[in-house]
Parts: sequence; C-alpha cells; structure tokens
Amino acid sequence: ADTQAQLAVMRGLYDALLKRVVALESSNAQELRSLPPRMVRRVPSRKSMLDSLRNGPRIEEAPAPREFPAAPWAAEPRAADRPRAASLEPLPPAPESTPALVTAAPDATLASPGAASLSTPSSDDVVGCLQMLAAEVAVTKVRANAPTDHADFYVALLRDEAGEAIAALLFNQRAAAELGAGILSASVPERDEQALNGLSSDSLDGLNEVANNLTGLVNRMNPKRLVKLGPLERAPGSAPSWLTNPAKKQAYSLRENGALYLLVR
Repeated sequence: ADTQAQLAVMRGLYDALLKRVVALESSNAQELRSLPPRMVRRVPSRKSMLDSLRNGPRIEEAPAPREFPAAPWAAEPRAADRPRAASLEPLPPAPESTPALVTAAPDATLASPGAASLSTPSSDDVVGCLQMLAAEVAVTKVRANAPTDHADFYVALLRDEAGEAIAALLFNQRAAAELGAGILSASVPERDEQALNGLSSDSLDGLNEVANNLTGLVNRMNPKRLVKLGPLERAPGSAPSWLTNPAKKQAYSLRENGALYLLVR
C-alpha cells in the first residue's frame, strides 16, 4: 500500500511538472525572442527526487528539455490518477501587516561564533524543491526571526551520526497544510480546511515527504556530515532551547501567513 501510494504521488508530480514546464515555455516564447539569452534554472529529475528521499549522495540535476514530443507513455491518465493542473498565476503574497515576515532578496542567514559547521542549501534550491513538490503552492524567501513560541508548529529535528540535534525544520499549521496537502494536489479550499482543523493522515504523510526532500538538500550540502530526519512533532514540549536563537536560519513565507524555517544550531 505504501509503495502504491508513493507511486501515485510520483506519477502526479511528474505529470504536473511536465505540464508546468510546457506551459511556461509556451507563455514565455515571445518574451524570450525579444530578450538577451539567459540561463534557465535546471529542474531536478525524478531520479533526484528518489535520491533525496533515501538521503543518498549528491542530487544530480538535469536541464529542462526544450520541447516535449508526443510519446506512448503520455496517454491520458486515469481519472483517479490525473493530477490537478498546476496554476501559473502566483498566489497572493503574505499581507504587509505581518510583523515577523518581510520579503528580502538576499539570504537571511545569521551565524554566531562557534556555530556548527553545517552548511545550508541556497534559498533558490529550497524554493525550487518545494515548488516542484507542490506546484500550486507559492513560496517566498523572507527575512524573519526564529519563532519563540512553537505552539502552532510542527517541528522535526535533524540529528547527526552521534544522535545530536544540530538542525531543525519548522512548519506552522498553515505551511503544513499548504505543503502536506499541496504535494497531493489538494485544492485551495481543502488546504484551507486543513489549516483550520488539522492535517489529514495523508497530508501528514505528504508533509513528511516534504521534510525528507529538504533533509536531502541539507545532506547534499554536507556530504561529510550527514543528518537524519526525526519525527514531526506538533508543539513539542521539550524543544531544544537553541531553536529560539540558532546560529543559522532560513525563513520562507507561504500564503495566509504560512511560515517555514530551517534552523541550524
């Protein structure tokens, strides 16, 4: 059952990504003719996704193909397996009144003396990974302080080979619903309902897949100091004290005040 579920998710991710790239190339064709050549961001392949889920070696990226000719395997999927089309319209940004989140172009990574030698992935890699997993979910890199109250958060600790917690992933309830249900191509009303009333078991599994992929990005940056993802805990009572004052941090904003943090001790 787990294998079938993962296969269905991967099939949906592949089909949604394929449609998204085709639509992007089509919509940008005229604009690209009038602009100087520019580098195109490479999209991780399906093999890269599987490698990251296994916390394997460095993820290899493949350039996005220029065209997609018809192929036998591109037949119309069954209704039960057909993913929802990825929307190319950006979702509304977080309200300007949100005090803790302010959009920033550069990485807002803070380091303190004596910080652990654990490198963080680039914000472009993190955003690209998240939008490949949940194409309809808009994610923005922001500058924000680490949260001091974890009552609204799912927290997953990343431990080294000695079992010491040296990093953490934090998703507030809105971000957990957006990403956990978004990876399953849930609609906006479905994501809103889970943000209000709690995640379904399938969405919680989806959130674990998202955390697995982000852990893979961290391991890609630290091949000599691999970390292992711990369980996602809702509002853990024994959260490490360093979560409120990490040596390094990255923050990301989703719609309706959704917040995701990558913190390093």
